[in-house]
Amino acid sequence: MESSTQVPTLPTTIVMPSDTSSSSSSTQSSKKKDLAENQTELPYVSHRKQALVKEISISYLKHRLCLREHFYARLTLVSNLMSSLAIVGIILMIIENELTFARVNKEDTKVSWSLKLIITITTVILLALIFYYHYLDMNLYSYRNMLEDWRIELTNRKILLIILEISICAVHPIPRSYPQSNSEKINLTSIQSDSSSPNPYSLSYTAVDVGLGLPSIATIVGLIGLLLSAILIAILTQKLLLTRKQKYVHTFVLNTRLEKKRKNQAANIIKFAIKVWYLKRRNKSTSIEYFLTQRKVFQSIHHLQKIRQDQRNLIDICVDLTDLMTIHRDTSVQTRETVGQIVAIKTDIKKIEEELKNINYCMNTLQNTLNVLLDRATK
Repeated sequence: MESSTQVPTLPTTIVMPSDTSSSSSSTQSSKKKDLAENQTELPYVSHRKQALVKEISISYLKHRLCLREHFYARLTLVSNLMSSLAIVGIILMIIENELTFARVNKEDTKVSWSLKLIITITTVILLALIFYYHYLDMNLYSYRNMLEDWRIELTNRKILLIILEISICAVHPIPRSYPQSNSEKINLTSIQSDSSSPNPYSLSYTAVDVGLGLPSIATIVGLIGLLLSAILIAILTQKLLLTRKQKYVHTFVLNTRLEKKRKNQAANIIKFAIKVWYLKRRNKSTSIEYFLTQRKVFQSIHHLQKIRQDQRNLIDICVDLTDLMTIHRDTSVQTRETVGQIVAIKTDIKKIEEELKNINYCMNTLQNTLNVLLDRATK
């Protein structure tokens, strides 16, 4: 495709070899002419190149923003699906536990077996979504930080957290053999009644599935306990508020610590960045040491950003709502006092103006009286 605006090409000259001096002089003059034309045309070409680079950069940024929104939308969708599956599994697990508690032995009914099968299916889907969620999360992190490989984000701590999350979510009651029909149960009951062996299951027997279903229930109880603890902590925090001076001293100490941490992280960024440059210069950009060093660089950058955010939060926390209300009240009182003083000053100024008018009137009257007396004395 041809563009609507054509970039002028640089003129070229063909110099034919000749032994005469006239040809050499003409060649020199043509070169000078070409140089002058190039000097007038090059700025236009460079301007076109800058405009093209600018258009490419804007389109590239738009593309990156669209991809980030796509990743965020995918992460939100996967997170909602995971939450829905987890809630459904917990509800079905509670129902299955109630059905299990209603029986003395460990035999499953068809309803209980079906519930266990549905719980297993939802658990398998949940585990697959967990893997997919972390895959999207690491890709988003690598894309957002301009990383060459998403495996840089796969640290040992990340792997342990993923394994722990999968281990917790994988606990569920597993369906075993399909429940027997009524005729089979009757035959089995008659055989057991004929035998003199005692019942191996006591009234205190609890099936393994109940134990497997108790952790999701324990999670709900833990969340309720966390909510109650948060309410208690909020009440105690209101009772143990610091004074303004104590708060300023505490903020100053915390800010000093954060400043030291910020300097250490900045030094780490410089150190690891130099090491990355050195490894890349040695053509070791695909080695494990290069990936680990690059990971340390981005971890230091992340910690530095977190420290700066904490410093900004300290500034916001330093003045809370109570201080703002106190300052507003004091400012309002001072404003009212200032307004009253201004009104009093205006009243005094008016009185002074009236006194000046009276003094001016008396001076004029005295001057007229003196003029009349002087006229009489001269006559």
